[in-house]
Amino acid sequence: MTEQEFLDRFAARIAELADGTRGPFGKHPGDYASTAGPVYWRERFPEGLSPEECAEEDATHWDA
Repeated sequence: MTEQEFLDRFAARIAELADGTRGPFGKHPGDYASTAGPVYWRERFPEGLSPEECAEEDATHWDA
């Protein structure tokens, strides 16, 4: 998988999880994904997490 494929899938899952309500931490889902996605690509994808799993892991912190 290329980095761009990862980022596209991560962004799509972030948008699904935001579900048309407020975005993560009050940000627009696309803006948030463009910031958080590269971090997950570098740090979690090499550990074997899919883009969707990374987005779901991230979402657990939105209401914290």
